Parts: sequence; C-alpha cells; structure tokens
Amino acid sequence: MIFVVIGGASGSGKTGLSQHLLTKLKQAGTSAQILNMDDYYREIPVGVDIAEFRKKTNFDTPDMLHLDLLKQHIVALHEGLSITKPIFDFKTNKRIGEETVHPSDVIILEGIFAQYFYKHYWSSELPVVTANVATDNYLDIIERRIKRDMKERERKREESTAQEQKNVGPGFLKYTASSSMGADVFVINENRDGADGQNLILDAAADEIIVEVEQKLAAQQVGSLEDKKPSPNAQELIAKSHLIAGTLFQPRRFEGHFSGVFGDFKGKYVREFSVREAEEITAPFKP
Repeated sequence: MIFVVIGGASGSGKTGLSQHLLTKLKQAGTSAQILNMDDYYREIPVGVDIAEFRKKTNFDTPDMLHLDLLKQHIVALHEGLSITKPIFDFKTNKRIGEETVHPSDVIILEGIFAQYFYKHYWSSELPVVTANVATDNYLDIIERRIKRDMKERERKREESTAQEQKNVGPGFLKYTASSSMGADVFVINENRDGADGQNLILDAAADEIIVEVEQKLAAQQVGSLEDKKPSPNAQELIAKSHLIAGTLFQPRRFEGHFSGVFGDFKGKYVREFSVREAEEITAPFKP
C-alpha cells in the first residue's frame, strides 16, 4: 500500500485531480480509494444558528478538523484494517452518515490541509507520494471556489467573497502554501477554456503522480530512496500569482509575511518586478 497526499488551495482542482488519478489507477487494475479531508470537519454545536455559525467561524484553520481521528484511520488502513469514516455535509455543517473504507493498493488523501497534515501528523514509516495543486492566477481559484460554494454549499456570492478576504486567503498563505514546499509533484492547474482543456491538464498530472508512485514502490523494494526533487520557490510563485491577479498594493511590488514556513525563510518577503518582467508575466492573461 502507498498513500498519495494531494493538497492545494480551496478551488484549485484537488478533487478533480483525485478523481482523474482514481480512474487511471482502476483502469490499470490497481485498487484505489479517496479519503476526503472535508469529511473530518467538526460539526456545528447543538443549538447554534447556522447563519451565525458560518459568520463567526473560521473554517480555514486545521483546528476545525478532527486530525487525530484522521491519523488513526490512516494508520489503521496501513495496517490492513477497514475504517468507518464520517460523511460531512457543508450545507448543514453536520455529519450525515458514515462510510466504510477498505485497505487498497493506493489511498488518495485530498484536502486544503493535506500537506499540513502530512508535515505535522504523518508517521515516517507510511509510504507516501505528495502532490500540491496550484494555479498561475489566484483570481481563478477565488472564482472557482465562489461558484462551487454557491452551487454545492448554498452560499451567497457576497458571503463567499467576504469569507475569502477574512479567512480563506490568510489561511491559504499560513497553512496551505506554507506546507507546499518539498512536494514530490507540483501541479500548475492553468485556467483552460472548456472541460477538454482542463481534463488534459489533470490527466497529465495524474500520469506524473502514477510515475512517482511506481518509482517510490520500486525504491522501497530495493531499499533505497531517491533524493527529493528541487522544490519550486513558493514565495516567487505567490508573488507572480498576485501580480497576474492585479492584487499588489503597489505597482509591480509584492510583500508577504511568512513565519519560517518556506524552507528556512522567515520574515517579510519582498519582490519587485521590473516593467519588462511584469509585462512578460502578465502578457498571456491580457485580453
């Protein structure tokens, strides 16, 4: 058995990638299942009004999930035991049932805090491939998430927008982006027109993960592990994303405060783009 941990921002395409990976694995005769971290969210307290709960609660922190329970389930699956996991409904913020998950050749764990969970809760003896899904334009993620929340979670646009500004964006930088360094596979989920274009990206990413899985399993059999691939510069990726999105506080300048989470980097990260750099980076996204 091997685990595939897929993390990334809310709305980045983690679930789509997980489904593509699951389909490809099953087509190849490999048993696989998905564990969605969203099902481990904590329920709304009894007697609390749901509108007030959503308004006052920050869902974009790992403290909102039962991560200890998730760790127990991960270990149990690795030991060959079946688990009974909760099923969480975001429309009601309650559990609506349970589901039995059996051990498989590959267990796919996906969620916005998947990389955070891996770095803080993972047992070293558990074989794993880690993947992070990002985008070349953070505005794409915001719009995807808002549309998803409106359709699947019965949220209003203004409610989702306010949540993005107050909790989702800061939570992404603090927990999700900060945990992406060192992933085995780094996927840039570009915004493509139509389902076919998006499927091409996700198919290619799923193929890359499968290759990584095969290499990890082969390395285990011979008792050696290859050195990790060089990680992308996460600060630079975030700075470019904000430049493209047009969210810089000053023209061609990005400032981000990071607390020892991007490798050895700690403190204020400042990136100033020249006029030429800015034009080259933003040119593909201009109408």
